[in-house]
Amino acid sequence: MGEGISQSDPSGEQVIKMQIPERADIERGNYGLLKKNLPNYIEEFISRKESPSTRNVFKLESPIRFAVRNDATQIVSVNHQVYKGYYPYRDMLDVEYVSEFASDRKRGIIGIYETDDTRAIGGFLLLAVDREQRKGYFRGLMVSPEYRNRLHLKNRVLETVYQGFKQYYQDVDLWFGETRTAHIIGQKWMEEVGSRPCAFLPNKDIFSANHIRESDVLEAAYTHKGMHQLRNTEPLLLPEFESLYDRISQYYGFPDISFISCANTPSKVLQKAQDTFQQCVVQKIPSLYQTHILSIQTKNGSSLQFLVNEVIGSAEKAVLHTSTPQELAILLLFLKSYMVKEGLHYFEIYIPATNLEFQRVFLDLGFSCFGYLPAWKHERNQLHDCILFGLFRSPIDWKTIYLTEDSSELVKNLRPFLNVF
Repeated sequence: MGEGISQSDPSGEQVIKMQIPERADIERGNYGLLKKNLPNYIEEFISRKESPSTRNVFKLESPIRFAVRNDATQIVSVNHQVYKGYYPYRDMLDVEYVSEFASDRKRGIIGIYETDDTRAIGGFLLLAVDREQRKGYFRGLMVSPEYRNRLHLKNRVLETVYQGFKQYYQDVDLWFGETRTAHIIGQKWMEEVGSRPCAFLPNKDIFSANHIRESDVLEAAYTHKGMHQLRNTEPLLLPEFESLYDRISQYYGFPDISFISCANTPSKVLQKAQDTFQQCVVQKIPSLYQTHILSIQTKNGSSLQFLVNEVIGSAEKAVLHTSTPQELAILLLFLKSYMVKEGLHYFEIYIPATNLEFQRVFLDLGFSCFGYLPAWKHERNQLHDCILFGLFRSPIDWKTIYLTEDSSELVKNLRPFLNVF
């Protein structure tokens, strides 16, 4: 498939021309598994949305619009109506932050869902863009309980995603969202726009006053260019990850790869790390919205830095700088000790699928594997697969988790890796 081309029509509006794989090719398996008549790629969802044959399927009973600065107060009010002040990502409770985001289309868009009668804002969906990593992020679908049955919500959400896909098509090869498992509606809607479940985030969040932790499913949608032109098709993986890789590969028809064995981390490496990890230096850097950045550094200069959400005791956005298994082991041992000491409940880190020894260290030190993200990290005009490793400290209550068929199949592959720390 050729790369999308951006042009202008006589009215001055941007027109995105793109080729998509023929449906027959997809059904033959050339581009992976097509299930339940769902799109496999962003381009295919766009094509379906614009096709006269499916126009009625996506018909909007009520229009959407994009937020402007003056909508911020009502958007924050919807958040309070839904979460009663317990939404853990506090930037979305700041009128000034939401106002600035809504006024800057370079950062993303907020789809606004108004009632037909009073034009009150009853719901919204935020789409954020990271051009440097060529990623987009579905964030914060919220609907006021008062208006939930009056908003014709599903097709409004699909329209918002469609507009985001088109507007940022030249800048984004991957859109993802972390969808709650308290119900399956959000997961289903993400699958309808071409997203596929790639990771399970055990007990990452808290959304209510009862402080019960909730798990999320990370779902991702890709452009065909990102997946089949920019992606590094030769990841290095341990045999332990074969079934997980095969599960993700079913969607996209990856070329076969060889899985390479790697001996357990030498005991002398782990022993030296055990003897020296307490020498690490920690720096805590205050940040906005009840968060802080934590930086751990070894005496040899290796480092691990991540963002801590103080509201829920979860750590994410980790950045690792090290070149040896021993230095990695030192950092990870210190991290585990620090999490116990400071009461952190969750940690996640994306590790490029390029270093077998590093994968072995994570497994040998008891880290869970939360998922496999193809074409996740953008570097030197190439997209690299990543393994999502992590730690979680409270047992998963599977009775409270609701999953679609695809999410359930993914979790079956992940459960052997999910070990409470």
